[in-house]
Amino acid sequence: MNEFDNIPFSDDHLEHTNSLSDLPFEDSSNNIIILDDRIKDIPPLTKSIEPIVTDNNLIIMDDRIKDIPAKNSKISFKKTSIIFPVFTFAFVSILFMYIFINNSKADTFNLIKIEENKKIGYVDNDGTIVVKPKYAYGSEYHNGLAIVKNDNNLIGILNSKGVSKVPFGTYYSMDYKEGTYIVSKITNNGLKYALLNNKLSELTRFVYDNITYSKDGYYSFISGETLGILDSNGDEIYTFKVDEVDDKKIEIELSNVSNLESKDRYAKVKINKSSLIVNLSTGKDVYSYTLEDIFVSDNNVFYLKTENEFGNNTYIVIKDGKVKLKTDKYKLIKVDDVDSDIAICIKDDSSVSYINLNDQSIINENKEAIYTYGSGLLLENDNSNYRIISSKKELDLFNEYKPISGIYSNKRLAIETEYGKNYLDEKGKLINNKWYEEVTDFNNSGYAKIKENGKYGIINKKGKDVVKANYMDIELINDIFFNNLKDLLKKELFIIKDDNNKYGLIDSKNNILLENEYDKFEFITDEYAFIIGIKDNNRVLIDLAKKEEIPIELGTEKVIITQNSIICNNSYYSYQGKILYELK
Repeated sequence: MNEFDNIPFSDDHLEHTNSLSDLPFEDSSNNIIILDDRIKDIPPLTKSIEPIVTDNNLIIMDDRIKDIPAKNSKISFKKTSIIFPVFTFAFVSILFMYIFINNSKADTFNLIKIEENKKIGYVDNDGTIVVKPKYAYGSEYHNGLAIVKNDNNLIGILNSKGVSKVPFGTYYSMDYKEGTYIVSKITNNGLKYALLNNKLSELTRFVYDNITYSKDGYYSFISGETLGILDSNGDEIYTFKVDEVDDKKIEIELSNVSNLESKDRYAKVKINKSSLIVNLSTGKDVYSYTLEDIFVSDNNVFYLKTENEFGNNTYIVIKDGKVKLKTDKYKLIKVDDVDSDIAICIKDDSSVSYINLNDQSIINENKEAIYTYGSGLLLENDNSNYRIISSKKELDLFNEYKPISGIYSNKRLAIETEYGKNYLDEKGKLINNKWYEEVTDFNNSGYAKIKENGKYGIINKKGKDVVKANYMDIELINDIFFNNLKDLLKKELFIIKDDNNKYGLIDSKNNILLENEYDKFEFITDEYAFIIGIKDNNRVLIDLAKKEEIPIELGTEKVIITQNSIICNNSYYSYQGKILYELK
């Protein structure tokens, strides 16, 4: 029985709506609806109106309705006493929707996982024990569901009330990966696997002999004599048939990429003893089967351990669905960005060749020049004449500026002149008309620290002030924490230091998030919007979403943040600092 089974829909139970006690009936003699003593004498909505069509095609009824153009001379009117039943229906519909919405919210409520004596239980946000610690295993809640195992090692699923959602033993195995469940159960055809979404609806049928998670939403599968790859929607994006007598082993390994949003993604697939490289967008093989094992590097670089006479491996660089480079002439090849068209190739003598993947030409051919590389751009220094080179063309030549580090960082080059310091863009143009006392390289998020009039601030890649130069010092947050806080808070944060050597936080719109009251900050999680501030030699936990300190005495204890609790001092706390559960 679900929460809606008790909602009345029959005429005999309308009293449960708490607004109507009896069904209305109509006195047809005077068009008055009788409900009970609470509603009486509702004036008639029609009163024997005889419409008159005039020569001017106007309908005359009474003073309430005038000047309505007639469509034809024969007009009929239906009785309007059905208005009240319509109202009743609307009311019940609204009530039903209210209950539905609130129950929907309840169904996705996540209880808080606790552990005691190696047993798992769950409490709610008030610290009330909903499920005593009794399970041999228990996952965190996701979308109102948790996977548990009892002492018989049978798998069950609990709903947000701690009640069994699916009977124990229904599934043989179950694992949650990035919003998707890998599940197996006994079917008429034996043990079979499937993918379920986070509401336990089937993304695939239970037809697979095995499903194994790789990463980033991709899975390998075996189904009879068919092996292949599934995506997070349950679609088979690559398949390969083996003979019935063959072994059935498949491994997939994705190349790590600098941009997870990139559609230019590839994986090594090993089926039994043969390997190939597959385009994860099209499902087509980019590098055909080989008995040599393929190894995976970052940004779609792969290599075979062939080890030629010089001890080099054979490197394969893939881009835009094609093998752009295959060579054994180098000790090491890497690509710094999945979107870059330049491969960095290191020779036996540690010298470097930069190869244009569009035509396999070597870019740094001038033996008299010094080359430096960063973010897809080469800077050629030929006797203080500097040339900017991309994979497509030579962009610009300059000699009036002196590069500071000589390396483009996030498509910006820090330079200096007698007037001060600034940056050149990828076309060799100054990003603004200012001259700074100090500059740093741009970080991966597109920000740099500058000093102006003795104070520090932050600018973006367009040269615009993000944090005005009003501070004794300013620090850029590590990219991982920075991007996490940006996703959680919809704010870009920077650490500011005042003249009293106290630290605070400011956002990219110059709004102070935390006042300068802290001696130091500790970033303790890259998943949640919490940090620790050191104040008066005490560690203080701060909820950045609420801009509040949480009243928990941390001491020197390790602090663990979960999706809905704080674990510290052998206790579980709410985000408000209330003790939810103390371990005995």
